[in-house]
Amino acid sequence: MKFFQIFTLLSLPVVMLTSCGNDDDNPSGNSFSLPVDAAGNTILSQNISTGAVEALPGANYGLKGDLDNGVLTLTINDLQYDSQKNAISFTLPAARLSITQGSFSVDQAGDVSVALSNGAVTVSDLLIKFALQTNGTQKLVQLSYTIDHTYKITTVFNSNIFVGTTTTTDLTSPETKPFTSQEPMYNVVLDRKNKTAQLQIAYAKFLPAMPSLGVMYFDKIPVEYTADGFTFSINEVVPSINNTPYPDFKVANISGTVVAGKTLKLTFECARFNRKVSFEGTAY
Repeated sequence: MKFFQIFTLLSLPVVMLTSCGNDDDNPSGNSFSLPVDAAGNTILSQNISTGAVEALPGANYGLKGDLDNGVLTLTINDLQYDSQKNAISFTLPAARLSITQGSFSVDQAGDVSVALSNGAVTVSDLLIKFALQTNGTQKLVQLSYTIDHTYKITTVFNSNIFVGTTTTTDLTSPETKPFTSQEPMYNVVLDRKNKTAQLQIAYAKFLPAMPSLGVMYFDKIPVEYTADGFTFSINEVVPSINNTPYPDFKVANISGTVVAGKTLKLTFECARFNRKVSFEGTAY
């Protein structure tokens, strides 16, 4: 599928695994091992008591799935869930792995006590979700859990890809029927250290006669973290395509909300064409 190919060619930090089962809902003879490097994610830790959110360095994850027995084992290394505490490492017991419409998931609400080198922690509300790709692979999109009933942990991957519906309205004639398209694909690339995001749009289609473009890049958009993701906004930015800026096509009032592993809501305005573009989509 063209969406998958273009972002692969751009070497975006996506995490994938392959399912080779004979049937999407009843695979057999399969297992997988998936490492997730700390450099490719950010840990958002919300103190449930105070509501305070910290953005902390990523953790190293290891996921091992046994599709024959329908279980997944998760190892977490170098997890810093509080800036005032040392990082911890542990392995959770195998959790039930579900397969719905071909996509893998784990949803384990109960408490699990795991031993550490100098104590123990309780892990609950474990949620892991994959998105089935059009080429048959699985991509990890969501990984969250709670530590000691106090810290709600959300893993935000550097690359956050979404598909959905793009709607364009005429700002000068709002009564005109909006133009909609499901062709565009959006990638929000998070830079935790600089607290910015890069918005990428592949297969942009904002008007019926809009010509085919390369991937559009909108750089250095300021970010604010939330308990389950982040928001990003900027008053004005010049897009670039193939490393060439296009100041005549600058956009204004970019505003987006990412719920990690779930959704993106995005709006911006194209002053040249007096159009407002809105997007709502799900993680892919």
